[in-house]
Amino acid sequence: MSIIINDISEALASLVEQASASIVRVEAGGPPVSGTSWGNGVVVTASHGVDPDSPATLTVADGSSVSAQLIGRDPRLDLAFFQVGEEDLAKLGARLNIAESLPRTGHLVLTLGRGPRGLRSSLGMIGAVHATPWRTRGGAEVSAEIDVDATLHPSAAGGPLLDTNGKLLGINTTGLRPGGATLPADTVDAALETVQGQGSIRPGLLGVRVRTTPLPPDL
Repeated sequence: MSIIINDISEALASLVEQASASIVRVEAGGPPVSGTSWGNGVVVTASHGVDPDSPATLTVADGSSVSAQLIGRDPRLDLAFFQVGEEDLAKLGARLNIAESLPRTGHLVLTLGRGPRGLRSSLGMIGAVHATPWRTRGGAEVSAEIDVDATLHPSAAGGPLLDTNGKLLGINTTGLRPGGATLPADTVDAALETVQGQGSIRPGLLGVRVRTTPLPPDL
């Protein structure tokens, strides 16, 4: 039995190590979060960690920092995207391979992030999967619901959720609902396409503004 457990442990550690180069730490004016390489020098991260008026520092696997420009944000999905400069592309890992299908309830999964002391991971289980779309509080559509029973450290928001084959299931965030949420890769792709074409999304506001007006002295 101990040999089997050790084999599983080594296999999971190897998956984390293989994905390490694709995970960055993002410091951009908000609470530090993680980011995930999305190909062609694009890094996806959690919008709640990004102040568009603040400079951004992306720390890669070797501990060095790379330059990056904000492409845009979609706060409705708690997503933001950066473009890494050509001079730093070699420091950024490739986009992780995307899982071909949704996970099944009961599958084991890994969350990854990059904290101030380096890579961090947690092991969890798929608690439930619903293939039907759902909407965030901001009104954005998410293609499927992946409920994960795993501890997600706040600094790991913007990091990936991996299956036990090392395939990417989605991007984790703590900014949409208590306990965190996972945004499937196709939802992230759609958000990137939108901000590349339109710029940052500014959610509409619905409410009432009250202003007190003094009465004329003769009333």
